[in-house]
Amino acid sequence: MSLKSKMPLQIWILTVSAFAIGTAEFVIAGVLTQVAGSLGITEGQAGNLITAYALAIVVGGPILTLWLARFEKRKVLLGLMALFIAGNLIGALTANYTLLLVSRVIAGLTQGPFYGIGAVVATKLVSDKLAGQAVGQMFAGLTLANVLGVPAGTWIGNALGWNMTFLVISALGLVATVAIAIFVPAQGPDNSALSIRGQLGAFRDRNLIASLAITALGWVGFMTFYGYIAPVARLAGFSART
Repeated sequence: MSLKSKMPLQIWILTVSAFAIGTAEFVIAGVLTQVAGSLGITEGQAGNLITAYALAIVVGGPILTLWLARFEKRKVLLGLMALFIAGNLIGALTANYTLLLVSRVIAGLTQGPFYGIGAVVATKLVSDKLAGQAVGQMFAGLTLANVLGVPAGTWIGNALGWNMTFLVISALGLVATVAIAIFVPAQGPDNSALSIRGQLGAFRDRNLIASLAITALGWVGFMTFYGYIAPVARLAGFSART
């Protein structure tokens, strides 16, 4: 059976990478009160760590994705994962609020480009018939990050300290990076992705605008609450362990 006729190992590697990145994005919600107490800041200030990561995705993601499309894709993925590891290592080793904010921006810059370029890589690794399934499996890593990664990271934070949570995420990112370097084949640049005008033309579709608006509003409502789930749970009478 050929590589393109089944779901290959490389797709699972991309899934693990997406899991690590997604966990880094959301896990701060679980250790928010710990971070605030450790750094001597308010929980609202600690919530800015979520905002910094999100803004890095929103602002840096599209720009970096367009720029990085001109380079060989495996090297891009490796570079993004190296930046992701560096950002989380800074977060793991610092006790300074400003530096922690910077670390969140560094890690957040990698998420949009990795998912965008990783999805293209995933489609090239399978047959056309399995392309959608391959992308869906890769993005399942983001779903699993919420279901498994955040609770696990919160448990680690409660048991060993929030710095250890980011250290474990860095280690997971390192494993994924090594696997990408060994198993993911090189792929050329995507010259079709270089036209900014062509990509922006998609926004002429009102159905697309409506879909994006619904998604944005839904996520705003969700993250406004989810980001502060730890202090809300504490006020409701739950212990940190619970």
